[in-house]
Amino acid sequence: MRAPESHHWKPQPGPLHIARLPGNDSRAPVVFFHGFAGDALGWVPLVQALAQAPGNSRASLRVELPGHGQSPRRRILSFEDLAQQMSEALEQALDGPAHLVGHSLGGALAVAVAARSPKRVCTLSLLAPAGLGHVVDHASLEGLIRADTAQTLAPYLRRLCDDPSLFDDGLVKLAMESRADPQLRAVQADMAQALFSGSAQQFDLRRVLAGLRLPGALVWGRNDRILPWGEMPALPDRFSLHLLEHTGHVPHLEKPETVAGILAPLFDSV
Repeated sequence: MRAPESHHWKPQPGPLHIARLPGNDSRAPVVFFHGFAGDALGWVPLVQALAQAPGNSRASLRVELPGHGQSPRRRILSFEDLAQQMSEALEQALDGPAHLVGHSLGGALAVAVAARSPKRVCTLSLLAPAGLGHVVDHASLEGLIRADTAQTLAPYLRRLCDDPSLFDDGLVKLAMESRADPQLRAVQADMAQALFSGSAQQFDLRRVLAGLRLPGALVWGRNDRILPWGEMPALPDRFSLHLLEHTGHVPHLEKPETVAGILAPLFDSV
Protein backbone atom coordinates (compact mmCIF):
# COMPACT_ATOMS: atom_id res chain seq x y z
CA MET A 1 0.00 0.00 0.00
CA ARG A 2 1.88 3.03 -1.26
CA ALA A 3 1.16 6.72 -1.65
CA PRO A 4 0.45 7.74 -5.26
CA GLU A 5 3.76 8.50 -6.93
CA SER A 6 2.48 11.83 -8.31
CA HIS A 7 1.78 13.14 -4.80
CA HIS A 8 4.50 14.34 -2.47
CA TRP A 9 4.23 15.66 1.04
CA LYS A 10 6.45 17.25 3.62
CA PRO A 11 6.37 16.65 7.37
CA GLN A 12 4.90 19.52 9.35
CA PRO A 13 5.97 20.90 12.75
CA GLY A 14 3.80 21.40 15.80
CA PRO A 15 1.93 19.34 18.41
CA LEU A 16 -0.87 16.92 17.68
CA HIS A 17 -4.29 18.55 17.58
CA ILE A 18 -6.56 17.91 20.57
CA ALA A 19 -10.24 18.86 20.49
CA ARG A 20 -11.29 19.71 24.03
CA LEU A 21 -14.65 20.01 25.76
CA PRO A 22 -14.83 21.32 29.35
CA GLY A 23 -16.43 19.40 32.18
CA ASN A 24 -16.34 18.87 35.92
CA ASP A 25 -12.71 19.52 36.85
CA SER A 26 -13.02 17.37 39.97
CA ARG A 27 -13.51 14.25 37.84
CA ALA A 28 -10.88 12.54 35.70
CA PRO A 29 -11.30 13.51 32.03
CA VAL A 30 -11.83 11.11 29.14
CA VAL A 31 -9.22 10.94 26.38
CA PHE A 32 -10.23 9.51 22.99
CA PHE A 33 -7.93 8.02 20.30
CA HIS A 34 -9.68 7.60 16.95
CA GLY A 35 -8.94 4.95 14.34
CA PHE A 36 -7.06 5.01 11.04
CA ALA A 37 -8.49 7.50 8.50
CA GLY A 38 -10.76 8.96 11.20
CA ASP A 39 -10.65 12.22 13.15
CA ALA A 40 -12.01 13.91 16.27
CA LEU A 41 -15.47 14.43 14.77
CA GLY A 42 -16.12 10.70 14.77
CA TRP A 43 -16.37 10.77 18.56
CA VAL A 44 -19.15 13.38 18.72
CA PRO A 45 -22.12 10.94 19.04
CA LEU A 46 -20.44 9.07 21.91
CA VAL A 47 -19.29 12.25 23.65
CA GLN A 48 -22.86 13.56 23.49
CA ALA A 49 -24.28 10.28 24.79
CA LEU A 50 -21.80 10.23 27.68
CA ALA A 51 -22.70 13.82 28.57
CA GLN A 52 -26.30 12.70 29.08
CA ALA A 53 -25.34 9.92 31.50
CA PRO A 54 -26.28 10.82 35.12
CA GLY A 55 -23.45 12.55 36.92
CA ASN A 56 -21.02 12.05 34.06
CA SER A 57 -20.02 15.65 33.34
CA ARG A 58 -16.38 15.05 32.46
CA ALA A 59 -13.98 17.00 30.34
CA SER A 60 -13.03 15.24 27.12
CA LEU A 61 -9.92 15.40 24.97
CA ARG A 62 -10.06 13.93 21.45
CA VAL A 63 -6.50 13.47 20.18
CA GLU A 64 -6.06 13.40 16.40
CA LEU A 65 -3.39 11.05 15.03
CA PRO A 66 -0.51 12.47 12.97
CA GLY A 67 -1.66 13.07 9.40
CA HIS A 68 -5.33 13.04 10.44
CA GLY A 69 -7.78 15.88 11.00
CA GLN A 70 -5.98 19.03 12.09
CA SER A 71 -2.84 17.28 13.37
CA PRO A 72 0.45 17.93 11.55
CA ARG A 73 1.68 15.48 8.96
CA ARG A 74 4.44 13.31 10.34
CA ARG A 75 6.36 10.42 8.87
CA ILE A 76 5.52 7.28 10.85
CA LEU A 77 8.15 4.54 10.72
CA SER A 78 6.45 1.86 12.84
CA PHE A 79 3.68 1.21 15.33
CA GLU A 80 6.16 1.80 18.17
CA ASP A 81 7.01 5.19 16.68
CA LEU A 82 3.35 6.16 16.52
CA ALA A 83 2.66 4.89 20.05
CA GLN A 84 5.53 6.98 21.39
CA GLN A 85 4.12 10.10 19.73
CA MET A 86 0.68 9.45 21.25
CA SER A 87 2.25 8.87 24.68
CA GLU A 88 4.05 12.19 24.44
CA ALA A 89 0.83 13.96 23.44
CA LEU A 90 -0.97 12.46 26.44
CA GLU A 91 1.79 13.47 28.84
CA GLN A 92 1.70 17.06 27.55
CA ALA A 93 -2.09 17.33 27.62
CA LEU A 94 -2.81 16.01 31.12
CA ASP A 95 -2.04 17.14 34.64
CA GLY A 96 -3.31 13.89 36.16
CA PRO A 97 -4.81 10.50 35.26
CA ALA A 98 -7.60 10.06 32.71
CA HIS A 99 -9.97 7.47 31.31
CA LEU A 100 -8.58 6.29 27.96
CA VAL A 101 -10.87 5.22 25.09
CA GLY A 102 -9.54 3.96 21.77
CA HIS A 103 -11.17 2.71 18.56
CA SER A 104 -9.55 0.38 16.01
CA LEU A 105 -5.95 1.57 15.52
CA GLY A 106 -6.65 4.00 18.36
CA GLY A 107 -7.52 1.02 20.54
CA ALA A 108 -4.14 -0.58 19.90
CA LEU A 109 -2.48 2.75 20.64
CA ALA A 110 -4.47 3.07 23.87
CA VAL A 111 -3.15 -0.32 25.02
CA ALA A 112 0.43 0.68 24.18
CA VAL A 113 0.09 4.06 25.90
CA ALA A 114 -1.46 2.48 29.01
CA ALA A 115 1.45 0.05 29.20
CA ARG A 116 3.94 2.91 28.94
CA SER A 117 2.21 5.16 31.49
CA PRO A 118 -0.15 3.08 33.66
CA LYS A 119 -0.33 5.76 36.35
CA ARG A 120 -1.80 8.13 33.75
CA VAL A 121 -4.74 5.81 33.01
CA CYS A 122 -7.74 5.26 35.31
CA THR A 123 -9.61 2.88 33.00
CA LEU A 124 -9.02 1.53 29.51
CA SER A 125 -11.89 1.11 27.05
CA LEU A 126 -11.27 -0.55 23.68
CA LEU A 127 -13.77 -0.36 20.81
CA ALA A 128 -13.11 -2.89 18.02
CA PRO A 129 -9.37 -2.56 18.68
CA ALA A 130 -6.53 -3.42 16.36
CA GLY A 131 -3.53 -5.32 17.68
CA LEU A 132 -5.46 -8.24 19.21
CA GLY A 133 -5.35 -10.49 16.16
CA HIS A 134 -3.71 -10.86 12.76
CA VAL A 135 -6.47 -10.24 10.21
CA VAL A 136 -7.42 -6.84 8.80
CA ASP A 137 -9.61 -6.09 5.78
CA HIS A 138 -6.89 -4.84 3.44
CA ALA A 139 -9.34 -3.99 0.66
CA SER A 140 -11.26 -1.58 2.89
CA LEU A 141 -8.07 0.16 4.04
CA GLU A 142 -6.92 0.51 0.46
CA GLY A 143 -10.31 1.82 -0.62
CA LEU A 144 -10.53 4.39 2.17
CA ILE A 145 -7.08 5.73 1.32
CA ARG A 146 -7.42 5.88 -2.45
CA ALA A 147 -11.00 7.13 -2.76
CA ASP A 148 -10.96 10.60 -4.32
CA THR A 149 -14.70 11.17 -4.77
CA ALA A 150 -17.76 10.62 -2.60
CA GLN A 151 -18.89 7.90 -5.00
CA THR A 152 -15.67 5.90 -4.62
CA LEU A 153 -15.54 6.46 -0.86
CA ALA A 154 -19.14 5.43 -0.13
CA PRO A 155 -18.84 1.61 -0.37
CA TYR A 156 -15.87 1.53 1.99
CA LEU A 157 -17.48 3.77 4.59
CA ARG A 158 -20.64 1.70 4.42
CA ARG A 159 -18.65 -1.48 4.94
CA LEU A 160 -17.73 -0.18 8.38
CA CYS A 161 -21.31 -0.58 9.60
CA ASP A 162 -23.73 -3.43 10.02
CA ASP A 163 -26.42 -1.10 8.64
CA PRO A 164 -24.88 0.72 5.65
CA SER A 165 -27.65 3.35 5.68
CA LEU A 166 -25.85 4.98 8.62
CA PHE A 167 -23.53 6.59 6.06
CA ASP A 168 -26.10 8.33 3.88
CA ASP A 169 -25.07 10.41 0.88
CA GLY A 170 -24.79 13.61 2.93
CA LEU A 171 -22.49 12.04 5.51
CA VAL A 172 -20.35 10.43 2.80
CA LYS A 173 -20.00 13.80 1.06
CA LEU A 174 -18.97 15.43 4.35
CA ALA A 175 -16.39 12.70 4.97
CA MET A 176 -14.94 13.15 1.48
CA GLU A 177 -14.62 16.90 1.99
CA SER A 178 -12.35 16.22 4.96
CA ARG A 179 -10.24 13.91 2.77
CA ALA A 180 -10.15 16.03 -0.39
CA ASP A 181 -6.44 16.92 -0.09
CA PRO A 182 -4.44 14.28 -2.04
CA GLN A 183 -1.42 14.94 0.16
CA LEU A 184 -3.39 13.93 3.25
CA ARG A 185 -4.32 10.68 1.54
CA ALA A 186 -0.66 10.17 0.60
CA VAL A 187 0.41 10.66 4.23
CA GLN A 188 -2.13 8.07 5.36
CA ALA A 189 -1.04 5.65 2.63
CA ASP A 190 2.52 5.84 3.91
CA MET A 191 1.31 5.27 7.47
CA ALA A 192 -0.75 2.25 6.42
CA GLN A 193 2.27 0.79 4.68
CA ALA A 194 4.24 1.05 7.93
CA LEU A 195 1.47 -0.49 10.05
CA PHE A 196 -0.14 -3.09 7.82
CA SER A 197 1.13 -5.55 5.23
CA GLY A 198 -1.45 -7.12 2.96
CA SER A 199 -4.15 -8.64 5.14
CA ALA A 200 -1.94 -8.78 8.27
CA GLN A 201 -1.40 -6.38 11.15
CA GLN A 202 2.24 -5.63 11.89
CA PHE A 203 1.82 -5.29 15.66
CA ASP A 204 0.53 -7.62 18.35
CA LEU A 205 -0.66 -6.21 21.68
CA ARG A 206 -2.13 -9.39 23.16
CA ARG A 207 0.65 -9.97 25.68
CA VAL A 208 0.78 -6.28 26.50
CA LEU A 209 -2.96 -6.22 27.22
CA ALA A 210 -2.71 -9.38 29.33
CA GLY A 211 -0.08 -7.70 31.51
CA LEU A 212 -2.20 -4.65 32.35
CA ARG A 213 -3.82 -4.39 35.77
CA LEU A 214 -6.28 -1.66 34.87
CA PRO A 215 -10.08 -1.91 34.94
CA GLY A 216 -11.43 -1.79 31.42
CA ALA A 217 -14.00 -2.76 28.83
CA LEU A 218 -13.77 -4.36 25.40
CA VAL A 219 -16.65 -3.50 23.07
CA TRP A 220 -16.89 -5.23 19.71
CA GLY A 221 -19.54 -5.59 17.03
CA ARG A 222 -20.41 -9.18 16.19
CA ASN A 223 -20.61 -8.21 12.51
CA ASP A 224 -17.30 -6.35 12.31
CA ARG A 225 -15.90 -6.98 8.81
CA ILE A 226 -12.73 -4.90 9.25
CA LEU A 227 -11.26 -6.49 12.39
CA PRO A 228 -13.24 -9.66 13.17
CA TRP A 229 -13.74 -10.24 16.88
CA GLY A 230 -13.16 -14.03 16.61
CA GLU A 231 -9.40 -13.67 17.15
CA MET A 232 -9.93 -11.89 20.45
CA PRO A 233 -7.58 -13.15 23.19
CA ALA A 234 -8.34 -13.91 26.82
CA LEU A 235 -8.87 -10.65 28.69
CA PRO A 236 -7.31 -9.41 31.93
CA ASP A 237 -9.28 -10.13 35.09
CA ARG A 238 -10.53 -6.57 35.50
CA PHE A 239 -11.89 -6.29 31.95
CA SER A 240 -15.49 -6.79 30.87
CA LEU A 241 -16.47 -8.01 27.39
CA HIS A 242 -19.40 -6.64 25.40
CA LEU A 243 -20.24 -8.17 22.00
CA LEU A 244 -22.94 -6.05 20.37
CA GLU A 245 -25.52 -7.59 18.07
CA HIS A 246 -26.25 -5.99 14.68
CA THR A 247 -23.09 -3.89 15.00
CA GLY A 248 -20.07 -3.53 12.75
CA HIS A 249 -16.68 -1.88 13.16
CA VAL A 250 -17.83 1.48 14.58
CA PRO A 251 -19.96 0.78 17.68
CA HIS A 252 -19.54 4.36 18.93
CA LEU A 253 -21.29 5.57 15.76
CA GLU A 254 -23.77 2.72 15.37
CA LYS A 255 -24.88 2.46 19.01
CA PRO A 256 -23.52 5.46 20.94
CA GLU A 257 -26.10 5.23 23.73
CA THR A 258 -25.33 1.54 24.27
CA VAL A 259 -21.60 2.19 24.39
CA ALA A 260 -22.10 5.14 26.73
CA GLY A 261 -24.15 2.88 29.01
CA ILE A 262 -21.14 0.54 29.20
CA LEU A 263 -18.46 3.17 29.69
CA ALA A 264 -20.13 5.59 32.13
CA PRO A 265 -20.42 3.04 35.00
CA LEU A 266 -16.83 1.97 34.35
CA PHE A 267 -15.66 5.57 34.69
CA ASP A 268 -17.62 5.92 37.91
CA SER A 269 -16.19 2.70 39.37
CA VAL A 270 -12.74 4.16 40.13
